[in-house]
Order: sequence, then structure tokens, then C-alpha cells
Amino acid sequence: MRSAADRIKDEEIKTLEEYSRRIAIELKVVGLINVQYAIQKGKVYILEANPRCFTHRASCIKVTGVSMARIATQVLLGVKLKDIDTHRRKYSHFGVKEAVFPFNMFLR
Repeated sequence: MRSAADRIKDEEIKTLEEYSRRIAIELKVVGLINVQYAIQKGKVYILEANPRCFTHRASCIKVTGVSMARIATQVLLGVKLKDIDTHRRKYSHFGVKEAVFPFNMFLR
């Protein structure tokens, strides 16, 4: 069975990357940003942009294998990002964070 990520077109991925970059620049984000998108009939919708992506950091590290804490520590110590290996990586896999809704709270 193919997943949703297998069906995202290259053009849509470019749109996701461009939107994410523009949002981060406009919000003057320093660090991580969590942007949630929906794609319907080829149109990309932004659902949420959260520059405090604390709850997603562990998932990002597990999926990418990149030690973001190490990078953050280096930056805090004065190393410039341009001097750290932050090149764009290609992955043969992807991660999906499942939405968990508190349905038990709705019954009260």
C-alpha cells in the first residue's frame, strides 16, 4: 500500500519547501519551525506554523538522524551555521506523526 507521502508530487514538495522558507523568514524564526500542511487536488494549504516546535523535535531527530542539540550547542558557542554541515539531505524514508485527539474529553 502506498502512503500519502509517496503520492506527493515534486512540484508540491517544492511548494512546501518554498512556503516553509518564506514563513520562517517572515516570522524571523531562529531554530526549528513546525509547519503543518494539507494538499487537496494539487493545492497546498497552510494549516499552522509554529516556531516553537518543542514537541516535534524528538521526532525530527529520530527521522533524520541529525543531532539538532549538537548543532544548537555549536551555534550557542559561536559557530556559524555556514560552518556546520547543514546541507540538504535526501532520505529513503519519511516520518509521520500521528494525530492523537482527546476524544475522551469530548464526552464530558
